Amino acid sequence: MPGVRWLLIALTCLAALRIDAADGQTVAARDGMVVSAHRLASQVGVDVLRRGGNAVDAAVAVGYALAVVYPVAGNLGGGGFMTIRLADGRSTFLDFRETAPLAATERMYLDELGAPRAGASTLGHLAVGVPGSVAGLEVDLAGTYDLPVGDRTVTVTLRGIADRVDLLGDGTLRVVDYKSGHAPEVRRALQLPVYGFCAERRLAGEHGRAWRLGEAAYIAFGEKRPWVTVIASPDDRDAAVADALGRLAAAVAGITRGDFPPNPVPRTLCATCAFAAVCRKDYVDAG
Repeated sequence: MPGVRWLLIALTCLAALRIDAADGQTVAARDGMVVSAHRLASQVGVDVLRRGGNAVDAAVAVGYALAVVYPVAGNLGGGGFMTIRLADGRSTFLDFRETAPLAATERMYLDELGAPRAGASTLGHLAVGVPGSVAGLEVDLAGTYDLPVGDRTVTVTLRGIADRVDLLGDGTLRVVDYKSGHAPEVRRALQLPVYGFCAERRLAGEHGRAWRLGEAAYIAFGEKRPWVTVIASPDDRDAAVADALGRLAAAVAGITRGDFPPNPVPRTLCATCAFAAVCRKDYVDAG
């Protein structure tokens, strides 16, 4: 099955980024370059870099853009690899190629005599693998987790998809969430510390090792400085996660008592809230 095939190279200074249609001519750029199978997808990557994103941010954006402008390449129905080298020299590798269905067997392409059946592995429903692209570009953290809160354990079932989780060479992981507008107020944000805690557990054993949350940040394209740090280093992990899990457990307890939704801060959020159609306005108004 064809997979996603694209290459992205980006440097830190982006003043002279350029994009050119494929015309057989050699293209040179002083500060950075995005290369893909379609000009519009490359433009998406350049736009992300110019707005403050890094090479991985642009690569993810290019991958999704190719699903729209170059669907013949597989994209969301395919898979890929990603090699990442960070500015500080750390590197990591992601393998999200397609996999065989769970019901696949080692003899599914053979006839009764054990000989390969012509076309069996390339044509028809048996030739289709399970796509890996979306799993490679996002991480599904849905599941049941035991949250250590003070001297007790609170078990909760969560639903959430992390936009990006980077597994770094030093055994730490970085959680990144993209916002088209502004980032949440960092001191109140629960999302990324909780996602980091869940990612540590969900990815335990990945590549034969344990992973510990080291960094968390929003990339908010509505901000003057899009990179908004929530957890700056592994030294900040314990305090940030403990605070977030404690407030999450308190919110779960409130929901159990019927105190839902929580009182919004600021109240102007009610005007654009995605849950306006099901919100208990009597609670909000009384708050």
